[in-house]
Amino acid sequence: MARKEADFSKYMRDVLVIFDDTCPVCRAAVEKVRKLDTLGLVTCLPCSDVKQLDIPDCPAPEEFERALHIRTPEGNWYSGSEAIAILSKALPKTRWFGRFLLLPGISQ
Repeated sequence: MARKEADFSKYMRDVLVIFDDTCPVCRAAVEKVRKLDTLGLVTCLPCSDVKQLDIPDCPAPEEFERALHIRTPEGNWYSGSEAIAILSKALPKTRWFGRFLLLPGISQ
């Protein structure tokens, strides 16, 4: 199957959330993110779709099944609790929580 390089360019301006679409907890979390994202700042993609896109510096596909991953518009990748903190900081309604999670001594 040919890689779809052009398809990824539309996500470059958004925070990109990559989640395991076979995990019920992950799907529920993404639904909550979509409800909180009233400004359309986040794009959520299931990991099964990501495997077909040519995303710069993308982690190995099996990594997406272990933890939530995000890619910022600047091209930085985060996973796990750090990804949740950065994602929270990106959304206006949860920005305070993201800042709290990133305080020294809170995040690890």
